[in-house]
Amino acid sequence: MAVEFTPLGSGCSVQFGTGLTTAAPGSAQNMYLCVSDVVATRDRLTALGVEAGDY
Repeated sequence: MAVEFTPLGSGCSVQFGTGLTTAAPGSAQNMYLCVSDVVATRDRLTALGVEAGDY
């Protein structure tokens, strides 16, 4: 299963899912998610079951 996000007007996207890479889980570094409202985005992601630390 995979989900792909593409910002409006962007030529880039990011994919989240299982089996997309052979890299070890947790090995990604220096990843950024840029949003206009970090509190609303965090609330939405945690409502969907994403684990997030305090801000």
